[in-house]
Amino acid sequence: MTTEPATDPTATAILRTVGITVRDLDRAVDFYTRVIGMQQLRVIELPYLREVIVGYAAQGFERGSRVVLMQWLDQQDRGPKENAVKLVLQVTDTAAFTERIRAGGGGVTREPAKSSVSNAIIAMCTDPDGYTLEILQEG
Repeated sequence: MTTEPATDPTATAILRTVGITVRDLDRAVDFYTRVIGMQQLRVIELPYLREVIVGYAAQGFERGSRVVLMQWLDQQDRGPKENAVKLVLQVTDTAAFTERIRAGGGGVTREPAKSSVSNAIIAMCTDPDGYTLEILQEG
C-alpha cells in the first residue's frame, strides 16, 4: 500500500459530497438545516430514491462540502446499518454547538473536552439516525 500522493494532475480529486442513508428524510432535513445550520440546496426525486442535498449557503452549490441525505423507496431495509460514518464539523464554540445538537434532537456521546492529540476541543454527537458527528473547535 502506498501513501504517496498521485503525481498525475488528472488523478487528483476533491471530496465534495458524502451521501448517507436516512430512515426519515423529512426529519433528517430538519435536523441538518435547523440544528446543524446547513441549507437545502437541491431535491432529487427518482422512482426508487429521494435525495436532499444540504450544505452551507456561503459556499454555494458549486463550492464547498455537502451531505446527500438519501431515503430509499423500495421495501428493503436500507437504513443506516452500523452507522460507520463520521462527519466532522468545525465550529467556533464546541460547547454551544453541542448544546444546540442536544436541544435539536441529536445525541451527545462525548461532552466537549480538549483533544489528547492537539489543542482542539472536541465533542462527539449523533444525528437522529445515529451517525457520528465530531464537533471540532481548533485550539
